[in-house]
Amino acid sequence: MPPPQSPVHALRIGVLLTISLGGCALALSGNAYAGPGDGPGPVAHPTTDATPLDTALRDIDSDFFGLREAAVLSLRALGSSARPAIRAAFLAGPERRRGVLSRVLAFDADLDDIRLLLDALTLAKDPATASQLRVALIEHAEETEAIVAKVIAAVASPPPALVQLEDLLGRARMEALFVSRKSKSGGTGSYPGQYDVMRVDRKRALVLCLAILVNEDLPRPGVYPIGSFRFLRPPDIRISEEEVREMAASAVAELCEPDDTAVIERLKALHDEFEADLPSLSDSRPRVAQLVALGLDDIVLPTLVSLGALESFWVDRRVVYHQHRREYDDAAHLRMRRKEFAEAIQLFERQTDLMGRMVISYYNLACAYARWSADVNLSPRRVANLREEAVAALAKSVAYGYADWPWMEEDMDLEAIRKDGGYVRILDGMKRQYPPIVRTRAPSPGK
Repeated sequence: MPPPQSPVHALRIGVLLTISLGGCALALSGNAYAGPGDGPGPVAHPTTDATPLDTALRDIDSDFFGLREAAVLSLRALGSSARPAIRAAFLAGPERRRGVLSRVLAFDADLDDIRLLLDALTLAKDPATASQLRVALIEHAEETEAIVAKVIAAVASPPPALVQLEDLLGRARMEALFVSRKSKSGGTGSYPGQYDVMRVDRKRALVLCLAILVNEDLPRPGVYPIGSFRFLRPPDIRISEEEVREMAASAVAELCEPDDTAVIERLKALHDEFEADLPSLSDSRPRVAQLVALGLDDIVLPTLVSLGALESFWVDRRVVYHQHRREYDDAAHLRMRRKEFAEAIQLFERQTDLMGRMVISYYNLACAYARWSADVNLSPRRVANLREEAVAALAKSVAYGYADWPWMEEDMDLEAIRKDGGYVRILDGMKRQYPPIVRTRAPSPGK
């Protein structure tokens, strides 16, 4: 007995695929799936004239993992000319085959491929196959999300598989927006408005960023969340755990509001954990882990103060702590987060007096002057003086070797001096001297 028609099929009127396979014309309706209990389809005996397509489609049903993996790579390499035969095999094959072939259809998928994968997901009985189909669809989350939204809106009781998928697709979209905030040319800093793009789905963004910050995995259908955080789609750019957690802390700081009580309570508990790990010269624990905790808490602590969850005294206390350790840059960043620009500038200048980290310290100094100059309560003369100081500090940073002009163009801390002639000359000189270094990598295989 054929499987029931899925909601995705119900939206497609008169879809009939006529596919030529092995010299025979096969008319396949949109719901021509083999039953989930069926065994492997007929396997042709190898012949000397078997084509790469024939061989790969035969090996897709192999009991051997290596043969199936080689078949997936072969079918991907065959290109669009083999697509009709692959779709026919996907529709006619057993459920296990659909799980394996989903990775082929997801490669350079078009809307027809996405619909086939959605149909298969709504009918899947095997959890492993359903998981493979979800991974394939998440690769094309943006296109899939639009189709799923229409299907769910068109039926009174959408299948649970589509409801679960819709949630995952929304998460994948938020993950992509989060990763887009990563600097592609170096380390990622922070600036006001950096994560505004995530406000389109603020609540979901907060859940995501909090999970990244605490480094805990989020639940997925049929999978209990155990271990560290994992992206649904591996980022296509190098990003360390420390950097991604700092980005998440900055995102939470920007997106969290006073009525997000559950998030605030989690941040308070996290702050207590970080406080317990503050570095001490007499502490025998690994120093790197201590410094990571301190760096993250330097974002979490002022966030809690700005949300009214802690007294401002605690930030002042942390500033004194950093000053005692002669970590003036870190102390200055705490002041910057509270828009205490005069105090931040004094601390950045003390860092430059140490003759260490000159490149970054002068760059930070330029950011502090530029942001302060945007204060509407300042006189025009004071604004001009501050912007002159910002350009001078930026010039010193570049003279000491600062080269990351792609990030500089993105950094909103410098927005107030973008049209200044000195800034323009500095930027033009950097572009002539340094090529645009963009560190990327090919996406890793899906999980």
